[in-house]
Amino acid sequence: MSSSREHVESFYSFWYEFKSWREYSYEDEEDKEKCQDRDERRYVDKMNKAERLRKKKEEMSRIRQLVDLAYNADPRIAKFKQEDKERKLAMKKAKQTAAQQRKEEEEKALRELQEAKDKAEAEERAKLEAKRLEREAQKKILKKERKTFRDTCKANNYFTQDKDEMLKHMQAIESICETLSAIELEELNKNLKNNGRQAFTKALNESESRIEEEKKSVLESYTQRVTNQLETNNPALRIAEWTNDNLHLLIKAVNLFPAGTNQRWEVVANFINQHGSFPENSKKFNAKAVLAKAKDLQNTDFSKNNLKEAANKQAFDNLKKDKRNVVLVDETGISKKIDEEKPIKVKKSKQEITETVNGSQNLANGDIKMEKPWTATEQQLLEQALKTYPASTAERWDRIADCVPERSKKDCMKRYKELVEIVKAKKAAQLAATSK
Repeated sequence: MSSSREHVESFYSFWYEFKSWREYSYEDEEDKEKCQDRDERRYVDKMNKAERLRKKKEEMSRIRQLVDLAYNADPRIAKFKQEDKERKLAMKKAKQTAAQQRKEEEEKALRELQEAKDKAEAEERAKLEAKRLEREAQKKILKKERKTFRDTCKANNYFTQDKDEMLKHMQAIESICETLSAIELEELNKNLKNNGRQAFTKALNESESRIEEEKKSVLESYTQRVTNQLETNNPALRIAEWTNDNLHLLIKAVNLFPAGTNQRWEVVANFINQHGSFPENSKKFNAKAVLAKAKDLQNTDFSKNNLKEAANKQAFDNLKKDKRNVVLVDETGISKKIDEEKPIKVKKSKQEITETVNGSQNLANGDIKMEKPWTATEQQLLEQALKTYPASTAERWDRIADCVPERSKKDCMKRYKELVEIVKAKKAAQLAATSK
């Protein structure tokens, strides 16, 4: 029983691979020497070999049965098999234990992660709730102070006896309420009880100055950003020189080729390059440079550089030199000079001819009639103004227009209608997709 596995396996390996050396020729039943001819000898030899092979197989089978019997009854082999079985069971159990341990560790990590996430979410909700409560408290205080301010002004007849001034003070009350914080309103209400008109006038002036400063800062930032974009994205503006003659040509070309013209800004650039004056070896204008300069002119105050006055003067001089000609624009967009004394044979209605002549007169005045696109900053200012002044506010659109620089009341109303139509179209598209 103390024999090693190698010794026992070597013993049984020898006997399983054992080959008997017996040939059983002595047990041949027929003797080929007694045969009469060669064919008979061959037949007898073949029969004897087959019988020897059968007997040898029986012998090997007998030996194999003996070895199997010894192998199956050997207690050492049983001990080795039991050890292999126990080792396999131990390995399987170890794998199961390791897998279970990994699973428990993963579940523990997930639980800890979920607990940390829940804790962070709870803390974030608590912070948001605290901020919300604080905002609501501030809103209540602000609402209370605004009501106190309005009631005080109303009780004191808006601190004036003049009707015109009273109307101005009534309109300024809302702007004061919007610009001042709760603490400032509380201080103002205390001062109104003591000083009255003087405190109200001071608050009115401060509110107006603050609104003007905000408008000025927004306008300055917008102008600076546009200037930086022009210098960065349009190097042609830095190379080509915009003289007064080139600016007059730009104004004339913009009115000569209105919106809707095929490749409009390419045509305008070619017109300026063809009729303008440029130094030698200087880069001429392209479509992007012309478009950028046209937008820049829209945002420019013409009265500062007297550009509009110079254009009007030049147009008037040209009109005096050739007063017998009237400029018309045909369907192709090319201007033609037609003598007033000759009959005009153009297939247009009277209204179209009148509009064309009026358009040619606007050419002489040098006005640029292009619809200015809304920038992201203007869009944000418009949205904020719409939230600040609801539909119940008196003179709502006038106040909204005051909050958006370089935009009139009509522009703001038009933009609001466009936004409403866009929202309706999106809702209709979503509804159609849902129904499908």
